[in-house]
Amino acid sequence: MASLIPEDKIQEIRTAADIVQVVGDRVALKKAGKNFVGLCPFHAEKTPSFTVSPDKQMYHCFGCGAGGNVIGFLMKADGLTFPEAVKNLAQRLGIRLPTGRLTPAQKRRISEREQLLAINAQAERFFHHQLVEAKAGGPALAYLVRRGMTRKFIAEYQLGYALDAWDRLLGYLKRRGFPPQMIAKTGLAVPRKQGDGFYDRFRHRVIFPIRDLNGQVLAFGGRVLGDDLPKYINGPETAVYHKSRTLYGMDRARSVCRQEGRLYIVEGYFDALSLHLNGIVNAVATLGTSLTSDHVQMIRGYMGEGGQVVLVYDSDAAGLNAARRSIQVFKDGLLEPRILVLPAGHDPDSYVMEAGADRFQEAAGKTLAAMDFLLEQAIAQHGMTTTGKMRIVKELSEPLAALEDSLTRAFHVQKLAERLGIDEAALMRGLPATRQTSSVESAPIKRETDTAGILSSGRRIERQIISMMLQYPQMIAVVRSENLLDQFESPQLKALGATILELELKGTVSAVDVMERSETPALKRLVAALAMVEEHWDQAGCERLLTQFRLGKRKRHDSLIEKIRAAEAAGDMELLQRLLREKQRTRSISRAT
Repeated sequence: MASLIPEDKIQEIRTAADIVQVVGDRVALKKAGKNFVGLCPFHAEKTPSFTVSPDKQMYHCFGCGAGGNVIGFLMKADGLTFPEAVKNLAQRLGIRLPTGRLTPAQKRRISEREQLLAINAQAERFFHHQLVEAKAGGPALAYLVRRGMTRKFIAEYQLGYALDAWDRLLGYLKRRGFPPQMIAKTGLAVPRKQGDGFYDRFRHRVIFPIRDLNGQVLAFGGRVLGDDLPKYINGPETAVYHKSRTLYGMDRARSVCRQEGRLYIVEGYFDALSLHLNGIVNAVATLGTSLTSDHVQMIRGYMGEGGQVVLVYDSDAAGLNAARRSIQVFKDGLLEPRILVLPAGHDPDSYVMEAGADRFQEAAGKTLAAMDFLLEQAIAQHGMTTTGKMRIVKELSEPLAALEDSLTRAFHVQKLAERLGIDEAALMRGLPATRQTSSVESAPIKRETDTAGILSSGRRIERQIISMMLQYPQMIAVVRSENLLDQFESPQLKALGATILELELKGTVSAVDVMERSETPALKRLVAALAMVEEHWDQAGCERLLTQFRLGKRKRHDSLIEKIRAAEAAGDMELLQRLLREKQRTRSISRAT
């Protein structure tokens, strides 16, 4: 598919796109000098190290090493292929891509992902039509209306109905040219247990389309209309759908949660839908799975440093246990959640439908911090007898010891001691040794593959010269005339320099162009790192840098001469040959100086 998009059209799209706007849809950015900074969406960090340059149209994280241009960002952030990212930007910019009939060979080259998305889009239309137009969907529509959904809301969210039949959707999709094997890859069809063929996964269920941030349908969830079990069925993971990075309703909640600085996380589809129906659009739901670290990183990117996340789980034991589990995931992701405990017998859906949006917002103003929530739940479970207090202390000792900030830990120890009526000093002494292993930043950050190795393998002065060539191209002619790249020790940096020289002959040099011509992802990230380093370049500083490089090579040359003479005197022919080869490599720079 990439080859079906002309290179000049790709260049037009890349030039027209504003990387600050594209990244800003997914990361809360703040102006910092010429650049913009935010919390990296690809690793956990407390302070922003993710930088976006509007001048260079590039991004780079100085923490994990991720970096690239606007197309590369969409590919990494949204899991898109190259042609999908280009198509996404083209639609955003209103740039028309060439169209035309595809040959059979070209059809085979279209990515599986695009086919899956096309199948899901057709399935969404089918499900929605069966709900609002077909007679068979009448009971499902009445069910949704009883739950407070309006016809307008149902249409807006494209809710649907799966017929009580074995292969009605399968037949519909096959008639539109989609092969059964590909339909099965979406999770909409399941192989028969006996014999050949497939049947529909969803039958006699209300259907919830699950979308990505661009509104494309990735998968579906279904709720049974009767009392059959399981009550809910969620689509399986596919090439386009990853539960650990998807939250139901985030396509609508994203902009609102950033404006209001708050995001509500609930467990079920109806919980999220009821909140949206009542005007609380900054709510999302997990998809039949627990919250993951990827979810937390995604949320941090949208919310920024000052955002607040509120967990609104059911008030039953299962919901409270889910809240407890989620607390550690948020802690590992360096984001402190608040917990909203609803009145007994309520879930978010029933509470907002019964009490209304104002009462819900009022309750949301009384959320508990994580440690306070754990304390209240421990008291409710164990009671305030002597035995109960001992169990409470034992249960909370690990979370207290895991608090990294000593002042925060002392504050919560004091609160616990006062609440239980026990000696604060004795409580503090009884805590296990402070551990910080749960902190992401206490361990080395996992940098992008190979980038750190390239940065460390090349000599620092060589990296500076490449950075100078990218940021102060007036000196490229000097690098060329003196063949300075021939003396580089790092083959990767030498290759980047050669690319810059090649581009300079054709016209202007930009880091984005150098990146596009780099052969590996690691080299592309290295270009971003070198181009984004904040250094002040001027003529005098550049000349000092090159003089330092020449002198260093001259000293190395003189040292080699001494080693060669010593090898000759010792009669070590193997060492002598190796030193002579090294001397040959440094000859050109020796002559230049």
